[in-house]
Amino acid sequence: MRADIYRKQTDLISNQISEIQWLSSQAREKAAHVVGYLQLPGLTQDQQRRLVRDTRLLDFNLRTLLALNYLGSLLSASDIARLEHAFETVDRSLLPLVEAGDQCEKALASILALEEDLFRVSSAAVDHRQTFNETARIETKAAENRIIFAFALSSLIITAILIHQRTMFARRKEKHLRSFSALFAHMTRTRISALCLFLENLNNDEKPDPEMVEAARQAAAELDKINDGLMKISYSKKMTEMSPLQDILAAIQLEHSRRIEIRISATAYNLPVPASQIHLIVDELVRNAEKAVGDAPGAKISISAQVKKRWFRKSQLVLKVIDNGPGMKPEVLRKATDPFFSTKAGRHVGLGLTSCSEMLKAIAGKLKIVSTPGVGTSVQIEYPLRT
Repeated sequence: MRADIYRKQTDLISNQISEIQWLSSQAREKAAHVVGYLQLPGLTQDQQRRLVRDTRLLDFNLRTLLALNYLGSLLSASDIARLEHAFETVDRSLLPLVEAGDQCEKALASILALEEDLFRVSSAAVDHRQTFNETARIETKAAENRIIFAFALSSLIITAILIHQRTMFARRKEKHLRSFSALFAHMTRTRISALCLFLENLNNDEKPDPEMVEAARQAAAELDKINDGLMKISYSKKMTEMSPLQDILAAIQLEHSRRIEIRISATAYNLPVPASQIHLIVDELVRNAEKAVGDAPGAKISISAQVKKRWFRKSQLVLKVIDNGPGMKPEVLRKATDPFFSTKAGRHVGLGLTSCSEMLKAIAGKLKIVSTPGVGTSVQIEYPLRT
């Protein structure tokens, strides 16, 4: 009964924090849109209408966020003050300037002043969720220890363990599906955004830019590949299809235009691994590496794989995706796998590394990140082998 109470309280507060995070992310997205329109040298009539619409949506998101009756119990007084200041800036200063239509410079200065407040509120909600999850985990573990102690000498402990294992298996399966769906949504979101941008800039009187057409065609092709992979997984006979590691990495190498160096040890070459999970995770890590190195001269991305022998424990596959990009600062690295944390503005809500980490946990694996500013980043996957 106590465990059920903990679960209900956890779900309630988790949903409340998720709503705050979602509204904060939406506000940041609309703010990024407004900044983009205000930075254009000359606004068309249609762009001016979209600018006014996005500013009103930003005002509505902030008003809705402040109207939440549980906001005071989840955010500090300083974060609420930042949120109120941001709302007043949008409602009393930014929106009138945007609706006037000829005050772009003043409006841009106003929106840039409140972006930092929106980022701090979103980060504070993430930090609060981490603290709450850790507290709930400790309380749950304490309750389990009391139950084990109370029934240690009773035959009921056998039933309790079986029930507990069954529940954990169900949660693990649910967690696996959630992480998979989150990663799939993350992979499709950027492509859909690219297509939406292409459609928004279409003009019946002008021929579309060839580069935009090619980008839209590439985004559609990538969406088709992702959808094809999802169909194969959904119609597979087994929950986890196993494939040789070499085949998976070779397929990823072909999917990316940039040359990727692959180094696989002899013991790991034909090693059977979960095909869908490893492919999705490594593909996401490679895409992150490509974004990190950009078009810089001398950019390098490599994938290495080897089997690590361990005493008295199962051997494990150690797979690394390494790039020589700009790297991450320590404060950014600490939050790299936090949900909804992102250094990118706009529609990016920071679920890629989070979903990779959660999906690896679902198959008993681990994700480790080592990054040095000015040197590059190495993301390591550790997957315990079945034999």
